[in-house]
Amino acid sequence: ALGAVRTSDSVLVCVDSSLTIGSHTEQIIRRAVLQRVRVILVLTKLDRLLFDLHLPPQDCFLKLRMLIDTVNNVVASCGEGSAEDKDSAASPLVSPINNTVWFTSAKIGLFFTLETFARRYSEAYKNINVAALAPRLWGAVRYDERLKKFTKITNPTQRASFVTMILEPLYKVISHSVGGKGFELLNEYLTENPKSPWTAVREAVVLHCGGFHSGAIDALLEACESPFRRSKWLREQYQVEADDEGNQIVCASAVATNVLYLQNDDTTNNVPSASSPNQHGDSSNILVQARVINSILKSSDELLIVGPDANSETDLTQGTIGGIFVRMGLGLVEVPEATLGMTVFLKGLGGRIKGPHSLLVAKQEEQAFAIPSVPSVFDGLASVSSSKRSKGQPSPAPLRKAAMDTPVMHLSIEPVAASELKRFEAGVRKIVLQYPGMSVGIEDTAAYTLSGTGELQFEAALTDLRRYDCSKINIKTSQPFVTFSETVAEPRGILATYPPHGSSKDQLAMTALRLPDKLRDAVEHLTLPVLDEDPMVLFSCLRKEHGWDISSARRGILSIGPDMTKGSSNILVDDSIEGLWLDEEPSSAEAVVEGFRSATSHGPLCSAEVRGVQFKLIGEPVAHSQRLVQYAQRCAHLAMLGANPRLMEPVLAAEILTQPAHVEKIKALLQSKRGNFVSEAKVPASSLVICKAYCPATDHFGLETQMRALTGGEAFPTFSFDHWAVVPGDPFDISVKVGLLEPARGYQLARDFVLKTRQRKGLRGTPEDVDI
Repeated sequence: ALGAVRTSDSVLVCVDSSLTIGSHTEQIIRRAVLQRVRVILVLTKLDRLLFDLHLPPQDCFLKLRMLIDTVNNVVASCGEGSAEDKDSAASPLVSPINNTVWFTSAKIGLFFTLETFARRYSEAYKNINVAALAPRLWGAVRYDERLKKFTKITNPTQRASFVTMILEPLYKVISHSVGGKGFELLNEYLTENPKSPWTAVREAVVLHCGGFHSGAIDALLEACESPFRRSKWLREQYQVEADDEGNQIVCASAVATNVLYLQNDDTTNNVPSASSPNQHGDSSNILVQARVINSILKSSDELLIVGPDANSETDLTQGTIGGIFVRMGLGLVEVPEATLGMTVFLKGLGGRIKGPHSLLVAKQEEQAFAIPSVPSVFDGLASVSSSKRSKGQPSPAPLRKAAMDTPVMHLSIEPVAASELKRFEAGVRKIVLQYPGMSVGIEDTAAYTLSGTGELQFEAALTDLRRYDCSKINIKTSQPFVTFSETVAEPRGILATYPPHGSSKDQLAMTALRLPDKLRDAVEHLTLPVLDEDPMVLFSCLRKEHGWDISSARRGILSIGPDMTKGSSNILVDDSIEGLWLDEEPSSAEAVVEGFRSATSHGPLCSAEVRGVQFKLIGEPVAHSQRLVQYAQRCAHLAMLGANPRLMEPVLAAEILTQPAHVEKIKALLQSKRGNFVSEAKVPASSLVICKAYCPATDHFGLETQMRALTGGEAFPTFSFDHWAVVPGDPFDISVKVGLLEPARGYQLARDFVLKTRQRKGLRGTPEDVDI
């Protein structure tokens, strides 16, 4: 869902009207708002308010209004929209007045908006203006039968016009049809003896209120955003401009979330059929979804494909479009070109797309395409550019990543027979393209590591892999494991020098210390103005908000590691006495930054990413040293070892929908999994409760199955990554001995996790045997 949001103009958010929105729905709404995508709220299962909860019309109105207000609170928390302009067409807030809230029920065939109901009244009363009536059917407005006009509600006993003019007639239609009197009391065109009460309700609702066929398409066309407004914002985000020679650049945001394999290419009918991505197909027939955000994309254009990371030249590939297809009602239709705002499928790029949200750049007019001329489209290929920046300022940020969390759960897979490796690799590549957020890597032990978002994604991916692409291959899998991170616990570390032997003039000196939580969050979420062109902005922020002294704040932050993208939470600070080497030796600065980023990418404990550490460069680097990158990396690792390093694990936020009688059972189960029960809240107008808790990712595998078995299937948990937490115990405690097939407990966890991770990655020895 998050992958499709970025290439869409509008997003339909379906919410069960008998429940409330969950954490995953809130996440999608926030991502859509931040991506400038219009949110259309679809309140589904209205029949449950009548038949399951037995709510009267007034309570039903309050329940629906509460759901709309909850969604608007989520939108407003993103800093978008206000209560004053919620009814305007340009507001991101949802409201039935601006046609961004729909009311539906698939079970009884119901679909209506304020405009569709107003149109029903205009059909019965010819003098009614639809445009004037529709806004008066929502809000604190009532119809005064004595004055024959709409007035404001002044006391709680007065009923809103939505209740009297929409809900009460709907309740009457449903009650008469369920009772079998629809033919007598409602309309003579209804079936006199329906097969079932549900058949009678559907027939009556469609006749009197209209079904999906009557107003859904019109409402969709009216509520959807214009693709030109969305494309303008995308061009600003991807920094798409004309090049130095004035040639227009064609760019598209390619998302490999919807992957199809063409079965044939019937050019006579011009409607090639497409099969499921699970079925066999050549990589040349893979279709990649793309959205054109500038100019015109033509068939046979040569493209530069910029990967989702875009922080190194290894993430750049080239390809040629083999065909452009548009999804139509009969299938896929091939077109010669795609204009601004179109979402199309591109053929011939499947083997070159490395992940979701890759940027495609094409040159028109058959001009030669040179890779060095393209970095104006994205930033961050260079590590440090001291010639075009102020002293102490880091390099520009790379291409903005998609709003999607990095997978923290992994699974090792490999074929039993080495002779089947080639076919196995082809099948894994197709699976990675098919499932958004999934990636594959190769460990030092030659095992393939499949990274995903959860157990359900792993199960679905492995099922497709074994059923279709690798049906005749025996595949062995490991137990699922998670990503770990490394940090330090000391607020003041000891001085580390490298090389350890030699004069002070030939040594590089660093200290490592724990980064304060406020500064770490600012660096991780890119709210710290390290990329601002004016260095005084960063100086003022570090002085006022984070309490840095004048000398340190003036020098600023040398770099952020392991890269300059969102999620990096380590900083490198120049704390040398002179502080002049940045201007005198720019090559040395680049080497030190490169070594710092390498050290934070692979920590000293188990070669995991480092988080929340501040490195201070004390001694000036050796000028023109060919091994300065290696010196800086090893010096940073020594500094971490002197600051009491600790292991960190991902913690998931759990949201559990269940009955109140099962809450105590869930608490006991979470406690056995090192989880923390946070809160319990009742769902309004329902007998269910929503429980919120935290659970370490290492212990959540199998938790959903146990929870469902314990509650008899009456618990519905969802998990999402929330934060990182320090693993209990000391990774250097050699007294910890965990026997075979025995689980580690308490203080044993850190040592046990580090040893097992080093063994899985093929690292030699134990943490205390690290060769610096």
